[in-house]
Amino acid sequence: MFNVGWSEVFLIIAIGFLLFKPSEFPSFFHTIYKIYKLLVRYFQHLRGYFYDFAEQMEIEAIKNDRIKKAPLKKEEKIPSIKKKGS
Repeated sequence: MFNVGWSEVFLIIAIGFLLFKPSEFPSFFHTIYKIYKLLVRYFQHLRGYFYDFAEQMEIEAIKNDRIKKAPLKKEEKIPSIKKKGS
């Protein structure tokens, strides 16, 4: 999701050294980790909603395309698939 290289990690750690006491590092990194996991989960849900929406739009497009090409008449039935050997 995020392309974070070693240089960015070192930059974050350096900023952490400047802003926080060493005794606060564990809670600081734990909070950063929780925020990161929350963002990852949020984007996964968002991606899932996007894929569901795209799939539904594709289904609607297929239905509309079928209706435009040749709608079925009331008497016309969809042919059934017969099994071999029956």
